[in-house]
Amino acid sequence: MMKRIYLYGYYGFGNVGDDLLLKSMLNFLDSRFPDTELIVRSLAPASVARKYGKLTYQCGEATLYANCSKFERLRRYLRLQWDAMKCCDHIIFGGGTLFHAQNGNSTNLMLIVLIVLIGRLRGSKVHAVGVGVGKLSTRLSRVLFSGIVRFSELFLVRDVTSLDHCHRSLYFGSVTRTADLVFTLPVHPSSTVKRDQGVHLGITLGLTGVNADSANHSPFVEGFRAALNHWRGQGWSVTFLVFQDLHAESVTLSDRDSFHQVFGEQEGIESLRVSSDLTVLEKQFAGFDCIVGMRYHSLVIATLLGIPFVGLGNDHKVANLCDSLSMPVLPLQGFGASELLMAVSRTVERAPDPMRVQGLRQAAWDNFSQLANVMGCESL
Repeated sequence: MMKRIYLYGYYGFGNVGDDLLLKSMLNFLDSRFPDTELIVRSLAPASVARKYGKLTYQCGEATLYANCSKFERLRRYLRLQWDAMKCCDHIIFGGGTLFHAQNGNSTNLMLIVLIVLIGRLRGSKVHAVGVGVGKLSTRLSRVLFSGIVRFSELFLVRDVTSLDHCHRSLYFGSVTRTADLVFTLPVHPSSTVKRDQGVHLGITLGLTGVNADSANHSPFVEGFRAALNHWRGQGWSVTFLVFQDLHAESVTLSDRDSFHQVFGEQEGIESLRVSSDLTVLEKQFAGFDCIVGMRYHSLVIATLLGIPFVGLGNDHKVANLCDSLSMPVLPLQGFGASELLMAVSRTVERAPDPMRVQGLRQAAWDNFSQLANVMGCESL
């Protein structure tokens, strides 16, 4: 009998990392449930296809940005979710930091609780695989999150800090740590690529985090600009990798725009929109000697391709990944050009340990092994 699945994530927001998470979910579903009817929660249709089965994008997220009252937006949104979940066997939260209460705001968790309740009323089983959990600092956020976990058949988190946040926040329910879903994708180091002469750096910045923290903004910008000038003075090549570039009617999210707003036009620095097509992606990254960045999935891709990397920023998932592979990570507090230059010079010749990378791959596949079990098929 054909299964009907509702897949929930930050899909269709123009973010390559989220597209790759969706791709990993589709690979699993096509291998185990090839005739599945899949409904994907999305702001806009993502640039990801599936091999088998039916795929429908439920683009109800745009209603949350509609020009009407908050009550009317919520009513429309929940009606769309109710209709989308008709006859769904499973609701799967597929990767990404979906569970958070930024600055103590629990609106996101409230929406997810409503999604879970609608699903349960519709007879759906709820699962979360390879997800991130942010710090839940209020009692309300902890109660809401505990309810989500309580109504889930499976709740698997991607990193140690997410697991710690769960343990500090849960009043009931249980969680297990695995790894990010992108580690299951068939991306491997190439031994045939010949690099150009000189060092080629790939840079990724999620500058919304910097702009939100005015105390760290100026030192970071000044230090990073000085590092860029130093690298170019040495004859190194620098490419800015655009991981998110969304210009929709209701929302604009662009790494390229943020980079230009903060740093202005930087002579000699090209920008490259990263592709979610794995063949193209491997070619785009093939010439880099080191990745320096805030974008988590740029570091995951570097890991899979055996490229050294340096993490930047205060995002716990970046710090966890760097720690797991003994790669440097530089927080925004006290950031300076000298620290960044030293970290890159010490890392550029040091690829991630293949044994540790294999461990992350295996932990990521555990998401799908456990999901296969609870969905009623032989484990992977």
